[in-house]
Amino acid sequence: MTTRDFICAIYIDTTMESVWSELTSAAFNHKMFGPTETDWRAGSPLKFLCDDLVGTILRSERPTALSYTLPDPEGRQTSATEQRLTWLIEPSEQGVKVKVIHEHLTTEDRVGLLRAMLMMRGIEERAMTLYRQGKVPGSFYDGFGQEAVSA
Repeated sequence: MTTRDFICAIYIDTTMESVWSELTSAAFNHKMFGPTETDWRAGSPLKFLCDDLVGTILRSERPTALSYTLPDPEGRQTSATEQRLTWLIEPSEQGVKVKVIHEHLTTEDRVGLLRAMLMMRGIEERAMTLYRQGKVPGSFYDGFGQEAVSA
C-alpha cells in the first residue's frame, strides 16, 4: 500500500496556549472524531469512543507540539503505515503558525481530503457571493489564515 503525507500550515491571530487548549478540548475533538477520551500525555491511549478504537499519544509538549496515531477501522494499517496526526505550534508575526502533518495517507484518504477541501472552497465562494448580494445578514470575514461567517 502506497502512502503519502499531507502538510498544511495556517496562521492564526491568537496565542500558542489558546491553540493548544483548543486542540486538546473535548469540543474540538468531538467535531473531528466524535467523542474521545485521553489525558493528553505522551504514551497515553487516545480512545475513539464511537468506533471502539484506540490510538496513542506520541508527543505532547504544551504548547508547541501534539502528535497521535489514528487507528484504521478496517485494520489495514501496519506500524509502518499507521496514520499519525501532528500539530506543531510556533509564534509568528501574525500571531501563531500551526503546521498540521497527516502522515501515511492512502490514495483513498487523499482523494477524500481533496473532495472535502473543494467542497469547503465552494461553500466559501457561495457564502461570499450571497453576502455581496445582501442575502446573508451579518458579516463575512475572509482573512489571513482564517475564514469565518457570522450573523
